[in-house]
Amino acid sequence: MPLPEACGDGRKMKKLADYLRRNDWAPACAFVVFASWLAVHLPHSFWRDEGITSWLASGSWAELLERTRRFAGWMLLHGALSKLFYALPGPAEFALRLPSLAAALVSLRLAFLIGRKAGKDALAGWLAVLCLASMRMFEIPASEARPYALTLMCSLAAALSFINLADEGGRKHAALWAIFSACAVYFHLMAGLAAAAQALYGLWLWRRDGDGMKRLGAGLALFALLLLPLAGVILYFPARSVVFLSQPRPWDIFKLLFPLEIICGLAAAFLFVPKPSAAALKDRLLSVGAAVLAATWLLPVLALFLVSYFTDLRVFISRYAMASTASGAILAGLAIRAIEPRKFRLAAVCGIMAVSAGRSAVSAVIHPDEDWRSAAAEANALLRPGDAFVLQSPLVESTDRAGLADPEKRKYLCSILSPYPVRAECSVIPVFITGSDGAYLQDRIAGAAEGKDRLLFMSAEKEAQAELFSEAALKAGFSRTRF
Repeated sequence: MPLPEACGDGRKMKKLADYLRRNDWAPACAFVVFASWLAVHLPHSFWRDEGITSWLASGSWAELLERTRRFAGWMLLHGALSKLFYALPGPAEFALRLPSLAAALVSLRLAFLIGRKAGKDALAGWLAVLCLASMRMFEIPASEARPYALTLMCSLAAALSFINLADEGGRKHAALWAIFSACAVYFHLMAGLAAAAQALYGLWLWRRDGDGMKRLGAGLALFALLLLPLAGVILYFPARSVVFLSQPRPWDIFKLLFPLEIICGLAAAFLFVPKPSAAALKDRLLSVGAAVLAATWLLPVLALFLVSYFTDLRVFISRYAMASTASGAILAGLAIRAIEPRKFRLAAVCGIMAVSAGRSAVSAVIHPDEDWRSAAAEANALLRPGDAFVLQSPLVESTDRAGLADPEKRKYLCSILSPYPVRAECSVIPVFITGSDGAYLQDRIAGAAEGKDRLLFMSAEKEAQAELFSEAALKAGFSRTRF
C-alpha cells in the first residue's frame, strides 16, 4: 500500500525506511539500546565517585583550584567543565551528567567515522556504532558525572586523527593527534596508554619512511609539550594507586578484551554462516585503520595487566582501558560487516542487542548499595538538633587515619554529602574497619558524640561493618543504635 503523501510525510517516511533498510537497521538498533539504558540510569542517585565531582563543582573557582590541587589534580579540566554545568537549573544529577552524555554522543559519531574509514563503507560505520553503544563499559560512563566518557571522546578523536595521519600524512593530522591525545590525558592519566600504543604502531609503520618518522616525532614532541603542566600529577599518581585490589589473573585479560556482548553477537553469526568469506574479512580487517584500532585494543590492556601483575601498582581496572574497549567494539563492527549473506549479519546484530538488553535488565542499577539521595533524606528525617552524625567515608583515601584530623580532607571524604546535605556536622571513620578497631572506633565515637544523646551512623559498606560500629557505640555508652 503506498504511503500517504500529505504534507510530504509519506515521502519522508519512505526515505527513512529505505535508509534503515540499506544500513541493516543498525542506526535504529544503536539508538534503542543506548536510549533505553540512559532512561533507566540518568535519574539515579550519585554514587561515591560522582560525589567528588559534585563537591569540586559546588565551590567557587578558587576553591575548585585548591581542591583539585590537594585531592584530585588530574580532575581539573573535568572539574572546571562540571562547574560550568553545575549552574544549570534542574536536578544536579542531570546537570553534572550532561557533559558525559554529550561526550558519549560525540563518541558514537567518531566511532561511525572510524568504522566507515577503516571498513570502507557507511554500513561498517553504523555497525561499529551499534557494537559500541551496546557495550556496558560504554553505557556506564555515558550516564555518570565522571571524566571517563570525555576521556573516551578525546581518545577516539585521537585515533581518527592517527588513522588519517597514517593514510594521508600531513602535519595537521599529527598536530590533531597530539592535541586530542593530550586532552584525553587531562581528563584521565591512563588515556596516555592509547597514545603510546598508537605511537608504537607508528614507529613500526614508518620504520623505513623518514618523512613519516618526522611527522610522528613532531606529534610526540607536541604531545609531550602539552603534558608538561601535568608532570607533577603524573609522578604523584603511583602513590594513589588502588592498592587494595587483588592481583589480576590471565583470564581477566580475555574478559576485558572480549566483552560478552561482542562474543555472543559474533557467535550468533559465525556459528551458522555457511562459509565465512576470508576475502571479505581480509578486506575489512587488514587496513591501516584496523591495524591502528588493533594496537589501541591490545597494547594498553597488556600494559595494565603486566604492571598490576608484576608490581604492587594495581591499575588493571576496566574503566582505565576504555579506549581499548571502544577499539575492540569498532573492530567487531568491521568483522560483522564482512559477514554474508545479510541474514547472518542481522543475526549478529540481534545477538548483541539481546545480550545488552539482558545485562541491563539484570543490573538495572549500577550501584544498588549507593542510593545516597534516599539515605540522606532518611537521615534528615531522623536527625534532631544537636544529634551526632558519623559517616563511614566510601573513599579509599579515608584509610589514612592520620589525615582525618584535617578539616579540608574531611570535607573531601564527606564529598558524597555535597549534593545531599545532612543537617548535622559530619564526623568520619575509615572505609575499612576490622574487629581489632574497637578501641579506635570508641575514641572516634566519643569525640563525635561528646555531650550528645543520639548518634546516627551512615555507611554503604557491608552489614558486618555496621555491626562493628554498633558494638563500639554500645561500649561507648549508647543504649540503642539505628542504621
